[in-house]
Amino acid sequence: ARKKAAEEEEPAKQKAADEEADRQKDAEEDAARKKAPEEEAAGQKAADEESARQKDVDEEAARKKAAEEEEAARQKAAEEKDRELEVVRAENLRLVEAAAKVAKLERVNAELLGANRELEHELERLAAELEERDAQAEDFDRGTTKILHLVRGPDGQLATGGSTARVAATLCGATTEQQQTLAALRAENAALREELQRGPAPTRAAAAAGDLERRQAERQLDRFKKATRKYVQDFREGIHGLLGWKVEMKGEGSMMRWHLSSRYFRPGQELVFQLRPSSAPGGGRSAGEFDLLGTEWAEQLQEDRQAMAYLEVYGSIPGFLASVTTDLLSQGSLLH
Repeated sequence: ARKKAAEEEEPAKQKAADEEADRQKDAEEDAARKKAPEEEAAGQKAADEESARQKDVDEEAARKKAAEEEEAARQKAAEEKDRELEVVRAENLRLVEAAAKVAKLERVNAELLGANRELEHELERLAAELEERDAQAEDFDRGTTKILHLVRGPDGQLATGGSTARVAATLCGATTEQQQTLAALRAENAALREELQRGPAPTRAAAAAGDLERRQAERQLDRFKKATRKYVQDFREGIHGLLGWKVEMKGEGSMMRWHLSSRYFRPGQELVFQLRPSSAPGGGRSAGEFDLLGTEWAEQLQEDRQAMAYLEVYGSIPGFLASVTTDLLSQGSLLH
């Protein structure tokens, strides 16, 4: 009975063991099924974290690249601004140089205009003197007056071909030449004024044109000064040849003095005259408007009563000078 009971109990134990094994297996399978999602979730989480880290790395690389591109753009913009600043500075420098050239041209033009005005005044004065001398030369009755011509002048040369005729011809030629020069100067000055009124363009072409005009104006001014000096020299030589006196003006304003030296007297000896201050109403001048100042030669002429009478009695400086010239010629003191 026990054996039988044991035999009967053995299947029950086996069955219970099998059931227990099945339950254990089911439990393990359940545990495995439960663990699989967790592992999958952990793997997915790790993958997500790796993806996030890669994304962060990519974003950091993108930010770094963007920063580098922005820095390069800023550097490029700064370089462009520097170049623009250099261009503006160079343009300003050209403008300053052009303005300086324009100012210099204006000064040269003002000098030319001033010189033209001086020459015009000189020409007007000389023309008035020539007209006055022509009027005085023709102020006689040809019916009752006989005109004498010396075969030879005081210096022994023929009157028709002597130095006086040559100087007179030279003086007339110089006057014509000066008039032509004055006309040319006026035309060039008008062109310069029109160019200056249009205003300079701040370009290389305008700067070059201004420089060319300045050089032309300087050359024209130099030619004008040379022509003026030649004209004044010819005029002085004409006066010296015609009247026998070399006239030089020294000083300015009220200190202006006229130094006269005769071609028939010793070199270095001269007579000095000074303009007498006006005492006439309205600032007019009287006939005896010059005073003879003291010089070595003037002191010697104090003893010549006939010559001094022209000053003291008649108040005539031309008569005084003519008397002195006549005395020098009569004394045989002619000097070449």
